[in-house]
Amino acid sequence: MSIIGKLLKYGVTFDSIECSRQALPVLDFVRWRKPRWVTRAKSKEFVLSKRHEYNTEETEWLRRTENHYRTQMKAIWQLIKLVPDQSLPNDLKKKADKEKIAKASWKEMEERMKDWNEQVAMIREAEQSKMNQQRQNKLLGWLNQEQLISEQFSEETLKRLQREKEAGFITPENVEQKLMESLETTADYEFALDKEGVRVINFDESTEKKQG
Repeated sequence: MSIIGKLLKYGVTFDSIECSRQALPVLDFVRWRKPRWVTRAKSKEFVLSKRHEYNTEETEWLRRTENHYRTQMKAIWQLIKLVPDQSLPNDLKKKADKEKIAKASWKEMEERMKDWNEQVAMIREAEQSKMNQQRQNKLLGWLNQEQLISEQFSEETLKRLQREKEAGFITPENVEQKLMESLETTADYEFALDKEGVRVINFDESTEKKQG
């Protein structure tokens, strides 16, 4: 009989129960099971469940058979390790063959890689030597060009110094002489230039009037 049926049997009605929203979810239960939010009953609070009893003979037999199995498996694996390759099972023979094939293929690959590395090294050395020769030729060309430029510059400087000397330019050697000459001579800037660039110092008043 459900909880509601028991309540109705003893004359308890819903009017006598405070059916609030907090108490209503307690009535939402699954049959033959208590809700999770309901606490444990006080009558069962200190009750200990009965310990499960195992059959001693069965447990001893299971432990004994497990020990025998482990011992036999260890012996089999030790025997497999000690026996020669001819007495190995088919799967172990296949595994050994695969390992041998893998080792042979690895060795062959190493030899191929060694040959390929040697070929690449020869090509790289040839390219490096070629690049070094080109760089050396380029540097020699630059040096020759710089040498020619320096020679041309030196020739031009000599010519320029010769022209300056002939033209009477002021130099550290003749600066005192030029100063004395400039102090002794007077400069008259009242002159004109004609179309040909000749200085005209004495010109007529008519030309002054026309220019004015």
